[in-house]
Amino acid sequence: MREKFTLFPERFECYRQFPNLVVLSQFMRDNLVANGFAPERIALIPPHIPVAEPAPARLAVTAAGGPPRILFIGQLIRGKGADMLLRLLPLLRQPYRVEIVGDGKDRAMLVALAASLGVADRVEFSGWCLKPEEKMATADLAVLPFRWQEPFGLVVAECAAAGLPVAAFALGGVGESLIHGETGLLATPGDLAELALHCDRLLGDAALRQQMGQRGRELIRTKFCRERVLAGYDTLLTRIAPAAGAQPGES
Repeated sequence: MREKFTLFPERFECYRQFPNLVVLSQFMRDNLVANGFAPERIALIPPHIPVAEPAPARLAVTAAGGPPRILFIGQLIRGKGADMLLRLLPLLRQPYRVEIVGDGKDRAMLVALAASLGVADRVEFSGWCLKPEEKMATADLAVLPFRWQEPFGLVVAECAAAGLPVAAFALGGVGESLIHGETGLLATPGDLAELALHCDRLLGDAALRQQMGQRGRELIRTKFCRERVLAGYDTLLTRIAPAAGAQPGES
């Protein structure tokens, strides 16, 4: 990890030599521009994110019994914020259960934290999952309180593709697929009380969760479809092809 950060300035200067760069989010583009990269050299082309059919029948699943299920998916390291999720649980007024999918160096600490907060009986640590979409299909709400600025926030978009509303902090690139009030709810970064209010709102309103989940699927279906991605690369390649084919000394 230390080598990764000590070599970053050198790699950053190398990136400056590239005639064209492709980024996945407006957040990434803005950061490059803020660091002196020419805007005309940066193409924002979203990734393709498939939307499985049919959409999970979440209302029926919840009606089968038990409280709504909160899902966290990610590495169990500080930047992903699983501890932030655990710390907001005592603030919730609505009933819930939590499944934490993932593993990492902080797992033992998180298990101990859940016990110290008195929420261990409502939290399950599932470890790594080869098919996270199956977890998304049986959850009611994803809570992803990242500490660090996700450049794009792929898991947020994947949850939206699965019809799962998301509550998170308004940080990094998560806004590409998490539209506040439409596909989920965003809180001020680090504000657990605000995030808890958003979670309570979603936990207590199954119809709202379904509406936001449907909007999320539609957003992914249109914004991150294969056709749009291919069109973006086609436009980029068409623009740079003449320059790539030019001979030395030609303008």
